[in-house]
Amino acid sequence: MLGCLAATWGAAIPGAQASADALSRGLFVEALEETEWETNPLRQARQRADVFYAARDFEAVLETCRAGLELESGEDPWLLWRSAGSALWLRDGELAAAFASRLGGAAADDPDPARAEFWSAQAAAFQEQAEGHLAAAQDRDAAVNRARTAVAGWALVLVAGAVLWRRV
Repeated sequence: MLGCLAATWGAAIPGAQASADALSRGLFVEALEETEWETNPLRQARQRADVFYAARDFEAVLETCRAGLELESGEDPWLLWRSAGSALWLRDGELAAAFASRLGGAAADDPDPARAEFWSAQAAAFQEQAEGHLAAAQDRDAAVNRARTAVAGWALVLVAGAVLWRRV
């Protein structure tokens, strides 16, 4: 399904193909340079996001996608998809959930039923993963608070013991 969507969003364009070819060979700088030939800013943002994603530079993916999303009057599913995935890699459950929600909205607005179904499924999967990250973050925060409470309790015991020891 992604191959069909990629063709829909510009992979069949020669500059996009050169970028994809360089990317498939792991030549990230060359792939990024090939995106400069793209004259459509939205397609260029999609291509650049793919290069950064493949290079595992998830902060750059988010920056590129945000810039691309500002170009659109509506929501671009491809950029939202890359954004949600990048936020998950960065373990930012809140940001991933926000992008997944926006992706779900974009899926609902897609007039093509097959694409709408695909994007909706992707949004649901990202939402589920984001909730897992949020739950893990809450568990970590609770564990840190318990540890702080235990340390504070032991510190109080030690201070009280020292005070009592001096009196004896």
